Amino acid sequence: MVSYRMDTVADIAKEWNSATTLYVARKIDEIACGRALDILDVGCGDGRVMELLARSSAHRFWGYDLAYRKEQIPVQVREALGSDWESRLKFITDDRRIPFDDASFDLLFANQVFEHVRNLEGMFKECARVLRPDGTLIALFPFVTYPLEGHVKIPFVHWLRHGRLRRAYMYPFYALRIRPHTPAATAWEATVYWERWLAQSTRYHSLNRVRCMTTAHFEQMTLDPLGYLQARIDLQRKRGHRRGRLEAVILAFLKSRPLGWMLTHGFMGVLVAKNPQRSSFTGT
Repeated sequence: MVSYRMDTVADIAKEWNSATTLYVARKIDEIACGRALDILDVGCGDGRVMELLARSSAHRFWGYDLAYRKEQIPVQVREALGSDWESRLKFITDDRRIPFDDASFDLLFANQVFEHVRNLEGMFKECARVLRPDGTLIALFPFVTYPLEGHVKIPFVHWLRHGRLRRAYMYPFYALRIRPHTPAATAWEATVYWERWLAQSTRYHSLNRVRCMTTAHFEQMTLDPLGYLQARIDLQRKRGHRRGRLEAVILAFLKSRPLGWMLTHGFMGVLVAKNPQRSSFTGT
């Protein structure tokens, strides 16, 4: 039996590295129904999430990311993927195409990746292409309504257009050291660097726009913030320290659709898309 299921705190036998990993593990378990799946980690980073999931099940994992990540893959990730790890991990310079064949996978997951994709609709089409007809995509990423930009930790900065106004808005955060910058850089140099980085590396979209993109390539799309919240509650309970237990109690008390709405629009979207449109994975 292939299973990650953890319905109670007592059932959590593994120290998951984050609520996101626990959530993805539970969704895999729900979808698998005991069968081994072929799973792709979209934007796998250093592969540590794949390692945790691969060591805990008989599912088969693949991953890909940008070429500079290749040197960051640790030995334990390679060991977890097996002797053919080099064929399971691919590194790209062109992010417009997923480097795998049509209909290769039962499930795809992407953690904090889609806010960096230049052509998000193209990415949804590519995800549909490499999924099998009854496949599932799980994607966790922030929408444009997120008030605190997660990379530079400056509120509302991603609501402003790239250019002089945004640099003027960001500068006081570095000049007053509200946001740290390296000693070798002046406040203005840090402002210019990070403002340019935001312009080159982030793309935020509204929920309505993401919904339109997704439903163009998948038959079904749902948001699952309460599933993620439950994973966070269980993980904080297991960790046992006072702050974690307190957070778990508060979240369990407040867990509701309104809290799920606030999570979606103010922190992170948890998107589950199923059944790729035939036109996407047949290339017609």
